[in-house]
Amino acid sequence: MVIDTLDLNATGTLDLNSNDMILSHLGIDGGNGSLLHDVGLAIGSARAGGAWTGVGLTSTSARLRSQHNTTLGLMSGSNYTSLGNSTFNGRSYAAADVLVRHKRGATCVNCF
Repeated sequence: MVIDTLDLNATGTLDLNSNDMILSHLGIDGGNGSLLHDVGLAIGSARAGGAWTGVGLTSTSARLRSQHNTTLGLMSGSNYTSLGNSTFNGRSYAAADVLVRHKRGATCVNCF
């Protein structure tokens, strides 16, 4: 999934289920200048201590796994490129984009 705008209000939720996402940096102002930070907060809010019952950027797939061993990880496009990558799921991305991946490893939010 590639999106240019993400606007989650206090009760809003976007469910990635087991999908990945590229959130374009274009036209987005999170108020504090850090899109990566804002997306991390949205994942943390939805994660709700591992129950995945909160509002924000969530994953039904992670919630339904009885082992609670999957999560949503995030990384900037520039960091992902520094690991030797040039595409994310076959799609191009910009250095300032935020890449979100559904992944195994329930304790790691800011990683792939």
